[in-house]
Formats: sequence, C-alpha cells, structure tokens
Amino acid sequence: MKTTVRIESSRFNHPVKRYFEKPDLVDRAKSVIDTLVLIIRNTAFRPTAAAIMAFALVNSGCLNVTPSEFDRANHQLEAESTPVVYSETVVETEAPAPAEEPAQPEYSDALLSAKSAHQQGNLELARSHYAAVLTNLESPREEVELARLGLRACNKELVFSRAASTGTTLHSVEWGQTLGGIANSYGTTSEFIRKINGVTGDNIRAGQKLKVVEGVTRVEVFKAAHVLNLWKGETLLDQFDVGCGRSNSTPVGTFVIETKRPQPAWWHDGRNIPYGDPRNPLGERWLGFVDTPEHQGYGIHGTSDPASIGKDESNGCVRLKNEDVIALYDLVPHRCQVTISE
Repeated sequence: MKTTVRIESSRFNHPVKRYFEKPDLVDRAKSVIDTLVLIIRNTAFRPTAAAIMAFALVNSGCLNVTPSEFDRANHQLEAESTPVVYSETVVETEAPAPAEEPAQPEYSDALLSAKSAHQQGNLELARSHYAAVLTNLESPREEVELARLGLRACNKELVFSRAASTGTTLHSVEWGQTLGGIANSYGTTSEFIRKINGVTGDNIRAGQKLKVVEGVTRVEVFKAAHVLNLWKGETLLDQFDVGCGRSNSTPVGTFVIETKRPQPAWWHDGRNIPYGDPRNPLGERWLGFVDTPEHQGYGIHGTSDPASIGKDESNGCVRLKNEDVIALYDLVPHRCQVTISE
C-alpha cells in the first residue's frame, strides 16, 4: 500500500524551507515531521497542514525562526500568487496479511479426558485415560508421545514416591527379612522397591515401612506397532518403542524371562563377543527367555544401533534403546511372563 501526503500551500515556502534544509537541523526536525505526517494522514483539512507543520517546527525549536520572522514570512508568502507544492512520501509497503490462528490439534476423547483429569489433580483417573490412549494401537504418534509423558508424570507421583495410591501397600519389615526376600514375595525386584522408597543398598531394619506395588508383573510386545507395555497388576507402568526381527523372525507366543545380565557378552557362531565390542548388538542389558523346543536363544536386550528401533532389523530378539532397557530391567523380575503378538 502506497501512502503519499501532498501539502499544497504558499505557507511552506522559502524562509521556513530554507531553515529546514540546514544539515544540523534535519535530525532534530525528523521526529517532529514523522509525528505530523501521521496527523496529516488522518485529517480532512489538508490545506492547513503546512501551516500546522511550520508552526510546530518553530515552537519545537527545530528551526531558528522567531515568531516575528515567521509572521513576516507568512505575510510575504501570502502575496505570492503561485503556491508551492511540497510532497512527502511516508510509507510504501505491502499491508501485512492478517495473522492466521494456528490450527488446534484434534485429540481423542481419551487424551482430552486424561489431560483434564491431570490438570485437576486426579492422577489416578488421568493415568487410566493415558493408558487407554497407549493401549489403543491405532492412536496417532503425537498422542502416543503426549500420553507417555503424562503416564510417566502420574506414575512418578502414584508409584515412584512414598504416597499411598491404588494398587500399592505398605509392608512392615519383620526381623530377619531381606530386601530380596520381600521383593520375591511381591513378585517384584529389589531395585523397584529401592526406587520407590529411596533405599540405597540392601540395608533395611525391622519395623521399617516399605511401599510396594501389588500385582503380577507382565510384559506385552506388539510387533506391528513396535511397542512394549510393562504392567504391574492393572497398572500400566510404562511403554517403550522396540525393534523386532528381520523377515518376521521374532516369534509369537508367551515366554518367561529366565536370565538377566547387565552389560552382556554375545555368544554368536561359537564365539564369545564381549560387551562393548562393536560387533556385539546386545547393548546394556539382556533379559533371556526360557528356551522351548521351538525357540532357543531369544530375549529382550538393548542395542548398539538405536536407529533400528521401530524397525525389523534384529536377528529375532526384541530390542530397545539402551536407556529404555535399563529402566525395564530394573522393574522386571525373574520368571516374568512376556507375551509377543503380531
């Protein structure tokens, strides 16, 4: 849009213009002119605009013209028959298009309900709705990411803290009990109890109250969706992305975790490839399944190739990112059941 202000008057002639064009006065006059242009642009009385400008310039001290000189100049200029045309181009820009409101994402009812309950502080209800999003294998990826964050935030307060919540209980330590024995009696791990109660090492004392999560620990793997769900009783503790076997080599069925090894070596083609060797694909943890007549050597492990997560590139095992397999390892006990589905 081009805006041009044209001032037609004999009142803006030689005396005033002469002083205006002095170099040392231009900078001082500029801010006044900018302001007056805005006034002129919005007034219907264009013929008097030059007089307004000259008067303001004089009274602002931008011009070395005394009031009497200004009056004499006006009288002299009024006698001239030919008006002087002064043009000032103020703006020449394209008017910006109105800013468009960003489209609001359309979330599922389950996620909206989860977010609402979470904001209201109803963490158990929020957690159940987040779980509904995550167990729906058709949920969009954006919703999955948001639901995982929400679920972990809820479980941080409901599970991994001393606060009482549904599905948890307080165990009173008896004389002679060990942390490992208590963990076994609840079908969990010592590390899980440590994380909840802020315990370091295995030192516990008689009469100490330890919060534990009740229920059976189980793992679900969905090959097509490339996800793993970790449950404790009816509580979804977490969900992770996984990689599976190339050429559909990851077996379907129910398996049992028999061995757990940190920083595992890899036995392959009659050779023991140590942890840390670039040829060892097992990453930070190994959770091996009980062999069956049909399937031997399968399990869940980390990876030296995180880009393979979400793809089918393993030799048949289920692989996770190293940070995820470490988290899983700490919460999954021996004899935990793993169900792998298409």
